[in-house]
Amino acid sequence: MATFGRLESFDSTSEQWDQYIERLENFFEANEIPDDTAHVKKRRAILLSVCGSKVYKQISSLLAPEKPKDKEFDELVKLMQNYFSPKPSVIVQRTKFYTRNRQPGESITDYVAELRSMCEDCRFGTFLDEMLRDKLVVGVNDDNIQRRLLAEKDTITFNEAFKIAVNIESASKHLRDIQTKKIEVNKIFTPPRRQTKKIKYETRSNERSEEECTRCGATHETIRRDVQVMKLMNYELWISDVVVLSMAIAWGLLTIGFTFYNLFGKPIETLTGPFGLYVWNICALICTLIAVFLFVATFYTSINNTDIFTEKDYNAGWRSKNLASLDWSFYICIGAVGCFLINIWLLVLSNEHRRAPTYSASAPQKPLDGVLMY
Repeated sequence: MATFGRLESFDSTSEQWDQYIERLENFFEANEIPDDTAHVKKRRAILLSVCGSKVYKQISSLLAPEKPKDKEFDELVKLMQNYFSPKPSVIVQRTKFYTRNRQPGESITDYVAELRSMCEDCRFGTFLDEMLRDKLVVGVNDDNIQRRLLAEKDTITFNEAFKIAVNIESASKHLRDIQTKKIEVNKIFTPPRRQTKKIKYETRSNERSEEECTRCGATHETIRRDVQVMKLMNYELWISDVVVLSMAIAWGLLTIGFTFYNLFGKPIETLTGPFGLYVWNICALICTLIAVFLFVATFYTSINNTDIFTEKDYNAGWRSKNLASLDWSFYICIGAVGCFLINIWLLVLSNEHRRAPTYSASAPQKPLDGVLMY
């Protein structure tokens, strides 16, 4: 008599014992070995022959001192079922069921099959259909499918929900395929881009690059700009300008102090002579002129030569280059230069109109009382 099919040894790492017994029952049915008294010994003998040496050794150890051949087929099956797959805790199995969500890349069909497999030891009874439906809605991990199922009535069954989810998944896949083909067509027939003038920026990460568009698939020229590190001004010139202005202010204050001292402290003579007032005013004037020069250099080399917009605004056509203007602080420096020039001019006039005292031969010399003016 010909034998249909072939049974391998049981491997606990690749299948469960109850699945192996199901395959064994199919083998019995294919080879016409019914479950009756006349074939009990034959069924037992086939099980012990094909289960493998490891399983046979385990059966012998569990039955010792009895022999496996002295037990019925159903007893051997139940014995190994309790050994390989002991009755699990319902709470544990339900916890696994409740926390099982659809994984990225997992199809709806595979996810539902896994849920059905996990339900075997959950003992949901008549609520099995509702539990599968609710878990499919909660754990589907897809906004479109979940939104569609939540819009359905409460009377929707699990099979209906499963069918809707599969249809949406299939439609999404077809849509992605169509969009992929459209992108390939756009890549082939993309019109030439208009040539644009390259613009250099004084930033650390400003550079042009070509990236693939997520909408049409074509490559567009983009400008990468880092606003946080954008060099809005030349800080070396700016710091130098602040230092020189501070020196000019110091010389100016020194000039004012000596002026009031000469007017009210020693009205007849100046401290260190007129030469001292010239020195203080000229030093203040030179520092102010240098500050004005640095101010102009900072403005035209950095402030007025920089775009301060973000990458998005710049690509939209916004510009700030060559649109800045000198403000009141610059004109205050110009006014300070004028004040120091006027001060020096007054000193010159004062010295020109100053007359030396004259003395007669008979009269003793007497100094003139007066106040030095300039």
